[in-house]
Amino acid sequence: MSLHPPAVYFHRASFSELFRQGIPRYPPCPRIRFGWIDSTWIPTWLFQATMDARFPIVIIAAYAAATMFLNRRNQARQSQPWPISRSQGFRGFVYLHNIALTLYSLWACISIWTLLWFGRVDRRDPLYAVRTADRICGGHHFRTAGGLSEVEGPWTAGVYVAWTFYLSKVYEMLDTMIILAKGKRASGLHVYHHMGVLFCGWASIRYVLQASFIGILLNSTVHTLVYSYYTLSAFRVPIPSPLKVGLTAIQIGQFGFGLLLSLAFIFIQYDVPLPMDGEQYQGSPPTSSPWVANTTGGQPSGPGEDGLVPKYRTVTCLRNRGDILVFVMGFLYVGVLMFLFVGFFRTTYLQRQKAKTL
Repeated sequence: MSLHPPAVYFHRASFSELFRQGIPRYPPCPRIRFGWIDSTWIPTWLFQATMDARFPIVIIAAYAAATMFLNRRNQARQSQPWPISRSQGFRGFVYLHNIALTLYSLWACISIWTLLWFGRVDRRDPLYAVRTADRICGGHHFRTAGGLSEVEGPWTAGVYVAWTFYLSKVYEMLDTMIILAKGKRASGLHVYHHMGVLFCGWASIRYVLQASFIGILLNSTVHTLVYSYYTLSAFRVPIPSPLKVGLTAIQIGQFGFGLLLSLAFIFIQYDVPLPMDGEQYQGSPPTSSPWVANTTGGQPSGPGEDGLVPKYRTVTCLRNRGDILVFVMGFLYVGVLMFLFVGFFRTTYLQRQKAKTL
């Protein structure tokens, strides 16, 4: 039979098999020092408290109730700004709020790019493809010379960034309160976005779904631009209309691009080494090992007619029903959000522009 080294495949994972797998508990409180990313200050009780499902549910319920109440109050007051919105303290808070979120979004964006850069695999590595797939999927199947997972440092650092990103979505709900204080109405798109992103952020960390880092990378990049725009608007800096249109188009583009990238997590499968003589591989497995050709999803490859002992098995990016549920929930959320943004773009820019030309 023909032999080949471990490889990466593109074949849809069997959801029926994955649904029979258990759902893992949320990760332990990250304690890492990765370059300029330092999470050693996080108390375990704080991390676990924010990972309790009641935390996002209570906040979302309170946010929804407050928004509905204040929307009705503003309608009854004929959209008159609240007195507090005219105060100097309120304007100062808006300045600091937008500047803080701009800087945080920039930090999150640079942090994820830093983790990707330092966590990359050397292209000269004979197992470049499968090691890269393992790091993308967070598989922890390859070990260092010290016996640790190769992706342990970048993975836990990523969990830390994702956790701060999740908490930032709680703080971003103040965007709605600022809008309402000015007497304006919080739109359904705006409310849906803030409610959904908080719950998806919680779920992606609770079940450590690696695909969520795509959303963090794209969202933090776009939010750096968005909150820069809000900051300039707060300081009454004139913003050309084409830039406003372009910013909304970029937001829509991130949703579409993110959905396409996330689909790869359904189809990526790759080979990982089996232990030899009861020991884990330390570093790269020897390239002279007799890798067998035929593999089965999630199972060790069977011995061939020549009696070769299997040396690897094929695994999937999605690991269990928890991954599937979180993936589907996030995919549907972003899909609906993209649809709503397209409607907003069409109504706000295209139809108004068409009306002006008539």
